[in-house]
Amino acid sequence: MTIQTFTPPSAPDVSASGSHKFRILKAQFGDAYSQRAADGINPLESDYSFAWTLESVTDVATMKAFLDARGGHEAFLYTIPNAVAATKFTCEQYSEIWEEGALKGLSATFKRVYDL
Repeated sequence: MTIQTFTPPSAPDVSASGSHKFRILKAQFGDAYSQRAADGINPLESDYSFAWTLESVTDVATMKAFLDARGGHEAFLYTIPNAVAATKFTCEQYSEIWEEGALKGLSATFKRVYDL
């Protein structure tokens, strides 16, 4: 199965952000002693919030169609602005933004995945 690439009409707004959290296994013992280990071979969870505003209705419809076709579970490739290579993501949730006139926007949360 070929993995699809998300190609929006423009770069996301400059307010895009990323959140990163390590999954760890931790055993707490008496006297404040604990042991920690990474939870799996890819313990870093990364979520990115992107927004595209002041886009045409057609462009937003195209982005929505791409995300809808993945159904929130199928991974896709996307190159984060200023990144060297594409990263694999899923998108379980997005929101439409109604702008002035014939313009719309879309905000989405992309979750990094490590699928094969």
